[in-house]
Amino acid sequence: MASEVRSRILPPPPLDFSAGNTAEKWRKFKQRFELFLISEEKDKKSDPVKVALFLQCAGKEAIDLYNTFGLPSAGTAKLEDDYLSFVKVKDMEVLKVKGIY
Repeated sequence: MASEVRSRILPPPPLDFSAGNTAEKWRKFKQRFELFLISEEKDKKSDPVKVALFLQCAGKEAIDLYNTFGLPSAGTAKLEDDYLSFVKVKDMEVLKVKGIY
């Protein structure tokens, strides 16, 4: 009996916080992340698992930013709440003015 060999899909590259069209960068990252969840069959996992995957894929700068939101720990977070928090700060110039980035 032949065993099924499943290829792994690589996660998206980290969210790009460099200058430029941050709204477009965010849109593309979110789309790639959601496709990754589906392709790896993780879209049905609990929100805390998806939030942990999201933060891990988004990278160190995103984790640092996440920690400024005052949200619950990743273990109790809701993915849509985290998405909304990132959308609210998608213009990184605001973060630079506040000294966060």
